Amino acid sequence: MKKKITVTAVPEPKLSKNARRSLNEHVEAKLIKGSREEAFILSRNEIIRIERESYGKWKELEKCKLKAKYFYSNSPPDYDGLACMIAPIVDGMVDAGIMKDDNPRVILDYMMEVEKVPHRNMRRVEITVSKV
Repeated sequence: MKKKITVTAVPEPKLSKNARRSLNEHVEAKLIKGSREEAFILSRNEIIRIERESYGKWKELEKCKLKAKYFYSNSPPDYDGLACMIAPIVDGMVDAGIMKDDNPRVILDYMMEVEKVPHRNMRRVEITVSKV
């Protein structure tokens, strides 16, 4: 059984640390919930795809490393802002059963990278979780 999974999502830019300052708590909660639910669906679809290819059941990871690669089009985000944007996506991945939790006892290594892309419609984040 494959012990590496990548989920590709488009993070909500309004959830960056700086952009959250202008949101009221209800709008922020709605954006977080939507991002988390979308990540859950994308994660479940990826699990199903892996299970079909390998003819085995995905077992949630109890120890893993996480790599988030953000593809940006204008200027690169600060890493703390990027962490805020992808937090609901990681939570959705936990909800889907990719990994047991998102705390440091489960995610032993957390890495973020950025890469420039030529067009805004190519903006995305690829989060790869692999077994340790």
